[in-house]
Amino acid sequence: MVIDRLSAGHYKWGGVCEGWNLLEGSDLRVVEEEMPAASSERIHYHRQAEQLFYILSGAARFTIDGAEYTAGAGQAVIVKSGQRHKIINDGSASLRFLVVSSPSTRNDRVDL
Repeated sequence: MVIDRLSAGHYKWGGVCEGWNLLEGSDLRVVEEEMPAASSERIHYHRQAEQLFYILSGAARFTIDGAEYTAGAGQAVIVKSGQRHKIINDGSASLRFLVVSSPSTRNDRVDL
């Protein structure tokens, strides 16, 4: 089975950001997300899920438990369950990345 942006389930988040569900199961979720320039997510944490953010294009700034990290294309950032985090696109171009979550983040997010 081949899946892409056209065949994957699409959703909007944060008002201006988009996501595509590439794989959705109770134990694993893989999404592709895109954030336009100068956009940011709200700080939050997941009760159970650990996440890997793999940057496809652009540069991302992460805040994780108060520390700052920057990752560019070909780099990944890992967020453990319970860590307060958010992703920010400070750049002038769109940011594209994959998010791999285990278990799924469905009903696991706590916004702060």
